[in-house]
Amino acid sequence: MASERGWLLAAGGRSCKRAALRAASGSALERTPLTEQRRNALSRTSRLSRKRDFARVFARPLRFHDRCFVVLCVPNSLAYPRIGLALSRRRVAQASQRNRIKRQVRESFRLQGHDLGGLDIVLLPQPQIARFDNPTLRASLTCHWSNLAIRCSRLSEASSAATRDS
Repeated sequence: MASERGWLLAAGGRSCKRAALRAASGSALERTPLTEQRRNALSRTSRLSRKRDFARVFARPLRFHDRCFVVLCVPNSLAYPRIGLALSRRRVAQASQRNRIKRQVRESFRLQGHDLGGLDIVLLPQPQIARFDNPTLRASLTCHWSNLAIRCSRLSEASSAATRDS
């Protein structure tokens, strides 16, 4: 009973030996602090979450595609890009595969999305996307982000020229 309480205390109130060992050991099993994880996470403001935001992107998008994704984008009135994922069970049957793809998209956007300016972006998976490994997905996304950055700069130049002419 006393050793059981020791495990509970070491585990922070949980009765799991593995959690106790993780808490007791040093840096080998130590996780990143929660505050640092939140700081590195994709913020809520960087995501498309409302139906009307998705509808606006689907109405008149600029389209790019490759063997992994179809990317739809429209300019927004904000100074930063936002992303939405339309990843259905019909396209990717296994939840673990859907989650893997979503993680790759969010991480790639978090690292490279700052160059995109004010765009609303929706990513649609191609039917065979579950067959591709993570490096292939990341390479595809990097290519899409660079195409979008070029197009975004052209769109902003065109809109600034139009405002100067009027």
